[in-house]
Amino acid sequence: MPARRTRLATAGVLGATAALGALAASPAAAAAPAVTVTPSTGLADGQTVSVSGSGYVAGSAIGVSECVRDTVCADDTVHTTAAADGTFSAQYVARKQFQATDWSTGQTITVDCAVEQCQIVAWEQEIGPIAQPISFG
Repeated sequence: MPARRTRLATAGVLGATAALGALAASPAAAAAPAVTVTPSTGLADGQTVSVSGSGYVAGSAIGVSECVRDTVCADDTVHTTAAADGTFSAQYVARKQFQATDWSTGQTITVDCAVEQCQIVAWEQEIGPIAQPISFG
């Protein structure tokens, strides 16, 4: 009987090892979407900033805009597409004051980033808005 127990124990260990190996080989959970704006502080009116993102679905359409809130954004949106690895990059011209449309009401308003906290927003249909605050010098 000891030989039988040894074989069963060995089979159990091998089975557990195989199961752990399968778990370790499975893809890790996707990273949460993130957006980085460079530079993001001390901006001059009309300065071009680099916007990059990660954690997006490959091939998804992404709109980049300057906003004061997630639904109040400049009308000059830059459109880009997420790469196969879920990243994107775009250039955007940041303005200290700009005309924006409030997507929730359809109204056009003037935004002054000296008065309100502005942000660069990357918007994707499934994910929604992901923002990075910006400030002007």
